[in-house]
Order: sequence, then C-alpha cells, then structure tokens
Amino acid sequence: ETPGGGGVRYSLQLSLAGVGVALVDEEPQELVYSSLSAVELSAVATDAEQSAHLSIGHAQVDCCVEASKHPVLLVPVAPPTEARADGAAPPPTLQAKVRRRMGWEGMLFLDYLSVGVQPLAIALEQNLAARLFRLAAHLPAAGAASLDGSATGAEASLAELFPADAAARDDSEPPAEIFVRELSIHPVSAAMTLQMEPLCDDPSLQRYHPTHELVGLAQQLLSLRSATLQLDSLHLDDARFASSSTLANRMNAHYQQQVVKGIYKLIGSLDLLGNPAALWSDIGGGVRTFFYE
Repeated sequence: ETPGGGGVRYSLQLSLAGVGVALVDEEPQELVYSSLSAVELSAVATDAEQSAHLSIGHAQVDCCVEASKHPVLLVPVAPPTEARADGAAPPPTLQAKVRRRMGWEGMLFLDYLSVGVQPLAIALEQNLAARLFRLAAHLPAAGAASLDGSATGAEASLAELFPADAAARDDSEPPAEIFVRELSIHPVSAAMTLQMEPLCDDPSLQRYHPTHELVGLAQQLLSLRSATLQLDSLHLDDARFASSSTLANRMNAHYQQQVVKGIYKLIGSLDLLGNPAALWSDIGGGVRTFFYE
C-alpha cells in the first residue's frame, strides 16, 4: 500500500552514471558529442495515481570539429560556490516531476507538472554551423534511400500490431480533457555566443555558411557575445483544457511571445551595434530574479 491509496501496480527505478551520443556526418566526421551524467528516473503507478521524476545531474554538448574556437557547444552555468549553502553540489541541470490522479473518466487529471532547467551557455562558430546545415540538407535524401524497399515489411508489421478496426475506433474517440491543478515551468536562460567569421576553414562548406545568402553588412548580423536569451516562467493553476493539443497551443503561444521578445533583445546585442543591450540586461535581469525568488 502507498500513502495515496491502492496497491502498487509497478515501480521503476533507473540510475545511470553517464550516457553519451555522438553525431557523425557522411564524411564521416564526428560533429558533436552529447553527454549526460547522474541520470535518475523513477516512476510509480498505483490504483489511485501515477507519478514520475526525472533528474539529470549534468548535461553537456561538445564540438568535435578540429580547431574549433568553441570546443563546448552547450553547458549548464552552475551558480558560484559561495551562493550554494554549505558548499553543496551544483543543482541538477534538468528536473521534471509529474503526478496523475486516476479514476477520472474521460479526463487526464494532473496534480502537478513541474520542469526546471539551469541557466545554459551556448557557443557556436561558423565551421560547426556549416557542417550541421549540410547534414540537415542531406538527411531527407539519405533517409529516403535507407527506407526504400523496406516500407512494405514495416507496414505489414505495423498492421499486425495495430489492426485497422482498432485504429478506426481510436480515431472516433473524442480527445480526453486535461485538468492541471498546478503547472510550473521555471524560467529558461541561455547566454549565447555566436562567432561567424566570413569564411569556413573548408571551402566546400562555404555554401552552407549561415550567412551565405546575406550580402554586405548583413553578414555581420550573426555575431553575438554573451547575449542572454531569457524565457520567463509559465505558471497555471486549476486550468482545464479540451485536449492535449489545446494545452500545447497554450504553451506554444507563451513561448512564441517570449522568443520574439528575445530575438529583439539579441538584435540589440549584435557586435555590429556595439551591444547596447548589455547594460539593460544586467539591470532588468537582476530585478526579474529578485521578484521570481
């Protein structure tokens, strides 16, 4: 038995000291290496509720392109030691918690949904950016070639697992309503540095340069130094949505507005303009942090 009532249907505990994934292009050239450490995942389901908790102690994306000016593409910015109580370890890079209450017919009842991400530092230069754009341009053709001739077998397997009549029944069912007692997505902050020099080290990559289609002074518009992109928190209490897509639209509208505001701020941080937004960022960021805490 659990405090929430009902017997335990299943319980999952997953702990990984570390996991890494490399992205390799067609040359083959390793482009980036993503690593996660101290990964903890727990999930419990009872007759009365379901809950899950994900924690990632540290996440980092390294640039593997030779002689890159920015060997670390993405890394969390931990608070200074003096800001942590009793010299405690840095907080996890990512934490997410969710709990669902069972027994509500036709409704997904979420007691809480919480997501928190530590501030991030992102740095990118033209050589890695051009390789990533080239990989993205070639992926559709490569994917179509690898799937050619195997679609028939895959479709047959899917038909056995998901019969047509079952799919039709699922499509006819109305989407479940969602009630969220408390949704909290904490602020997301990223300090961005973009160093896009006019020429790539490899001439064959020049056509994929991020500023390839720009001319004149416009080619300097992708140079930023420690410009901060800030996405404000999203809090919802006792909110009801007709479907999951309605909830997704609500979240998209919030973050689209934040991204547009962030883009205007980044424009004010361009090297070409002398970064006039830096002073206002320091003042405004301190006020926002004070009131949020």
